[in-house]
Amino acid sequence: MTSTDETGESVETDERILECARAVRAELPRLIGPLAVERRRELDTRLAQALARPGDADTVERILAVLQSEPELHTWAAHFLETGNPPRYAERGGLPAAARLRRGGSGHPLLLPRTRLRLVPGLPRRAPAPLPDPRPLPRTGGPSVVLNRFLDAVAGNLAKEWLVVGTQSLVFWTGGFAAVTWGAGRSPVDRLRALAPDTRALVAAAALLAFVLSGVAVRRLTPAVLTFLEGYGWPGRLRRHATTRQQARRNRLRERWERLRAARDDATEPVAPDAYDAFVRTDAALRRIPGAPERQLPTWVGNTLRAAELRPYQKYGLDAVKCWPHLWLVLPVEARDQIARTRAALDSAVSALIWSAGFVVWTPWAGWAAPVAVVAAAAVYRGALRGPCAALADLLEASYDLHRTALYTALRWPLPTDPAHERESGKLLTAYLWRGSDAPVPVFTPPPDAPECPR
Repeated sequence: MTSTDETGESVETDERILECARAVRAELPRLIGPLAVERRRELDTRLAQALARPGDADTVERILAVLQSEPELHTWAAHFLETGNPPRYAERGGLPAAARLRRGGSGHPLLLPRTRLRLVPGLPRRAPAPLPDPRPLPRTGGPSVVLNRFLDAVAGNLAKEWLVVGTQSLVFWTGGFAAVTWGAGRSPVDRLRALAPDTRALVAAAALLAFVLSGVAVRRLTPAVLTFLEGYGWPGRLRRHATTRQQARRNRLRERWERLRAARDDATEPVAPDAYDAFVRTDAALRRIPGAPERQLPTWVGNTLRAAELRPYQKYGLDAVKCWPHLWLVLPVEARDQIARTRAALDSAVSALIWSAGFVVWTPWAGWAAPVAVVAAAAVYRGALRGPCAALADLLEASYDLHRTALYTALRWPLPTDPAHERESGKLLTAYLWRGSDAPVPVFTPPPDAPECPR
């Protein structure tokens, strides 16, 4: 065969590969799966970018790289390149019947046509490597790359958490050491030196164990303390008294808000910056307390989180508590990371509050330990806890504002057409998630990017 003939065969093979790329784009939903939407879009985008420049020297290599990235995609493409026709699909499963026979048969890899595997003289582009066998590779002795990355991420998160816990525990025990030294008039180090070497080792081991166990105990107590700070589990009389104070505070904020708004609306000149700032602060504070008295909780933390939980229902008919696990699974990775970091900051502030309040145990040795504990706990509550709590509430509400349509799409629920319809649709969707339904309406929508069923 002459060089001209070989070049012609190579060009013909390139055209077949381009034709395969155009044909496989329509089969991506079936090959990749209806749930892997992001992966499917990525592959389709890469194929579209390669097909947009068919004359580039690396176009075919870019297409082959996409075809080799997924086993099912590789099987389909290999069949197309060998026969020139897309494979037929079996009745059950998503793989072509011919491809399944090859995968379970002789075990030889499905290669490109032979003409494509030849090195063509005189062309600057080198021949690509053959497509690998789509069957999974045998296990090796070490863990996979994905597992390594997962373990690294877990180790990193644990290291950050324990760094915070260790720092707080160190401050607590250092303050306790100072309190005991103050009260006893003699340093515990001097007493430790007077002990026998074996006894000193036991005391040091006990101190280290107390340091570690106290950190573990505080981490375990953090969720329960946060729940108590929200106002749950309070005695009946104390809860009613605190809730009444929160309602009176809301009434004062409401009156001030209406007065500032009326002054702003009636003003003939631009509103003064102080008045405008007062209106903004009052409006923000008013949003942190639920409007209905029966929905209010006895603390600022509880009302802030409760108000954020109620607004998705008021705006969209979606119960934030019932729908949250389902919405969490369809949130983008960036949104989930931001929420997780904010919740970690809130937990860290709660644990700092526990350590601050616990400093009161050193009062028998030093009388100043009790006021220090009170001041430190108040400072943590006002300065370190309220910020993450408000941020978490805002992120919760924003998750429903921006990503609720992803929940509708994942459940194949028809998207609302207007705000009034959305409230009713959200209520139906909440009931469907909570208890299920056997009603004939609404009619489910097809999955996104789903091809028509073959006849």
